[in-house]
Amino acid sequence: MDQAGAQRSTDQTRSAALHRLDEPTVNGHAATGLSQFSRPTLIAWSADDAFFPLIDGQRLADVLPDSRLEVIQQSRTFSMIDQPDRLAELIAAFARPSTAAAAA
Repeated sequence: MDQAGAQRSTDQTRSAALHRLDEPTVNGHAATGLSQFSRPTLIAWSADDAFFPLIDGQRLADVLPDSRLEVIQQSRTFSMIDQPDRLAELIAAFARPSTAAAAA
């Protein structure tokens, strides 16, 4: 398969997956509850992900009330492989109690 054929195949697979995610039977219960989730949430998203574009991460961050979207540069789908140190920094900073919370 040439490069153009491979790209078409990837695009078709992604389109089918995203269409399925829009079906209420697949994500209806989870999606309706996201706006009710009240815990702080870190969304670490790969900047160069070809399968899950950044707009998907932004939409997720918009739905979760107490979320923080962090974009991991120079990373594709598997940021834990492409940028493990950056991902670990983000998780550590997110898990560390803030100065304000520690004083309360």
